[in-house]
Amino acid sequence: METMKSHQKEEGDALPKGFRSSLPQGIKVTAKVNHLQELKLLYNSLSLDEKDHFYKKFGKIANLLEVEIQEKALVVMLNYWDPSFRVFTFNDADSTPTVEEYAFMLNLSVTPQSPIYIPKLKGLALSNVADLLYITETTLAEKIIKKGDTQGWEAAYTLKNMSLIRELGNKIVFIYLLAFAIYALVLLPGACGMMDLRATDVFLVVLH
Repeated sequence: METMKSHQKEEGDALPKGFRSSLPQGIKVTAKVNHLQELKLLYNSLSLDEKDHFYKKFGKIANLLEVEIQEKALVVMLNYWDPSFRVFTFNDADSTPTVEEYAFMLNLSVTPQSPIYIPKLKGLALSNVADLLYITETTLAEKIIKKGDTQGWEAAYTLKNMSLIRELGNKIVFIYLLAFAIYALVLLPGACGMMDLRATDVFLVVLH
């Protein structure tokens, strides 16, 4: 042990001479983000009266569609990402919106007596989700997949349905789906291109 300590003090490490690490010298990291152009077009298809109704019901969440996502910055900040809490952590500080900022964005009234939200996915009824998406429970069950830690379905499916619902003139259903899509793809995103059941749970809690 003393020999190893002496060697480490002299050489700067305790590795034998000639040791070659099998670890790569570097890795390439890229960032994947949800592309929101189709969602923006769907929102911009609303009339002024419909946008006013959307704002009164769901607050300022549509403004999030205009936020520029800087993919290179995300790559640089990767070392600070905490996947358990989905926040960037710098030393002891978490970079995440405050409760007051969320309340402002979502047009919610928050008081010290407001209950704390705790997700309960095990008790999330697929029938409620299917009603929200305007599809049958059987169809939803067939669409649900798991990607990484995200359990949900592909966003492209819902966006396509939204376009059809818009064409059919069902304004109320379309507006609710539009708000949900912003929750699932912008406010509470899961794996890229997916709509997370956790976001659905939050949205249903906000509605009720």
